[in-house]
Amino acid sequence: MLNFFKKLFSKENDKVEKPIITNWKYPGDIEIFDSPIKNIEKNIHPKKENTIMDDLIEELDYRHQNSEIEIKRRVKAYNTIGELGNKAQIAIPTLIKKTFSNNKQERKYAAETLEKINQQWAKTSFAQKEISFLIYKLKKDQNVANKSSRILIDIGDSAMEQLVQELNHQGNNDPYYEYNIIKTIHDFNQNKYINDIYPILTDRLNKTSNIQLQEIVTDTLSLKKNLEQETLFIAIDVLNKCKTQKLKEKLVHLLGKQTEKPELIILPLFNCLADENSSLREQCISILAAIDHEMLDELLSTIIEGEGKVKNKDLEKVFNKIDFWTNNDTESFRTSEGSYYDNISWYNLELNKDLEKPILLLNSVLELYQIKKKNTS
Repeated sequence: MLNFFKKLFSKENDKVEKPIITNWKYPGDIEIFDSPIKNIEKNIHPKKENTIMDDLIEELDYRHQNSEIEIKRRVKAYNTIGELGNKAQIAIPTLIKKTFSNNKQERKYAAETLEKINQQWAKTSFAQKEISFLIYKLKKDQNVANKSSRILIDIGDSAMEQLVQELNHQGNNDPYYEYNIIKTIHDFNQNKYINDIYPILTDRLNKTSNIQLQEIVTDTLSLKKNLEQETLFIAIDVLNKCKTQKLKEKLVHLLGKQTEKPELIILPLFNCLADENSSLREQCISILAAIDHEMLDELLSTIIEGEGKVKNKDLEKVFNKIDFWTNNDTESFRTSEGSYYDNISWYNLELNKDLEKPILLLNSVLELYQIKKKNTS
C-alpha cells in the first residue's frame, strides 16, 4: 500500500501526468483540471491508516520550484482525501484552515473536500479542535470574520461556550472584535448564551461610543422579552442622546418589546413622534397604539387640545439659539461674507426643524388617536 502512494507522488509520476494550467503563479488563482485518483483502495489497514493520512495532509502543503508539479501534487492529495470519505476525518482541522487560504482555488478545494469527507463535518470532534483558530479569525476583515462566524455557529454549543469566555476576558479593548463575537452569539440565537453575556451587553450599551457595537448589542438584547430595569433605563438614555437613525430604530424596537413596563417606555417613544424620520414615527405609533395606559391617554389629550402649539419654554430655546447665532456671526461677517451666508443657511435649516416639530408631533398624535379609537370601537 505504501508503495502505491510512493509511486502516486513520485517525480516519475509527475512527468507522466501533465495538469492543464492557465496563467497561474503561486499564490494567485488557478484553473486546473479535475484529477480524481482512480481505483484507490478504500479498505486501508487500520494500522497504516494514520501514517497514510499524515502523508496526505503533508502533501496539501507540498512545495516545489516547479509550480506545475506543486499544483498537481496538492490537487491529487485533495482528491485522494475526498475519496477516502469518513476515513479522512483526521484531515478536517487542516482543511478548515485551508478554507481561509489566500488562494481562491485552494479555498474551493478545501471546502469541497470537507463536504466529501462528511457533510456534517462541523459537528465532528475534529472541527472542535479549530475553535480557537476560528475565534481568532473574528479579528480579521469582515469577509473572513463572517466565514468564521458561520463555521462557529455550525459547530454549535462548544463554540458558543468559548465565545462567551472570550468576551468575558476582552475588557472592551477592541469594539470590532467584540462586535463579531456578539453577532455570532446573536445569530446562534439561544437564550442560554444571551443570558450568559447579558451583563456585558448592558455594560457595552452604557459605555461604548462605537455605533456598530451599540447596534449589535441592541439587536441581541431585543432577543430577550423582558429587560432588567437598569438595562431599560440605559437604553432610554442612549435613545434620548442618539443622533443615528438606524440605531434609533433598533432602540425603539427594543423598547417596543417591553410592553409589560408601559409606564417606562411611553415617554421616550412619545418623544420620537416628532422625529424628522417618518419611518421612526410610524414605528412608535404602531407600538404606542397597542398600549393601553392612562399616562398615554393623558398625553394624547394634552397635545390634541393644545393643537400641537409650541410651549413657551420651547420658544425660549428657539430665541436663545437665534441670539447665539446672531452674536457669533456678526464677527464672522466682517472676516468672511461667504462663510456668514453659509452659516445663516444652516441656521435657517435648524430653525425650521425646530419649528416643524410641533406639526410633526400633532400629526403623529392624531394618527395614533385614530388608530386607538378604531381599535376600541
